[in-house]
Amino acid sequence: MQIREAELHRVKCPLCGEGELVEKRARKGNTFYGCSRYPKCKFTSAAKPIPEKCPDCGHDYLVERLRKDGPVIACPNKECDYERAVEGVAGAPQAV
Repeated sequence: MQIREAELHRVKCPLCGEGELVEKRARKGNTFYGCSRYPKCKFTSAAKPIPEKCPDCGHDYLVERLRKDGPVIACPNKECDYERAVEGVAGAPQAV
């Protein structure tokens, strides 16, 4: 599988620390994000990685998740509750 430059999210793999997370397609057509060093590293995530540190806990990256009330950017650390709405997206609350 060839990796296109646009597919790189510039987020280091949290499992091996060497590869970067890239967008991939499963056999059924759904999108997921996995380590560029596969098969040496088997890290995968359903949530889109965002190359931004968590302001609350300092985790290396954030993820974009879809909620009923619209997309949110959240920390993947289960012990952290950081979450914010994606700005400029229909359904997301606008800042006043």
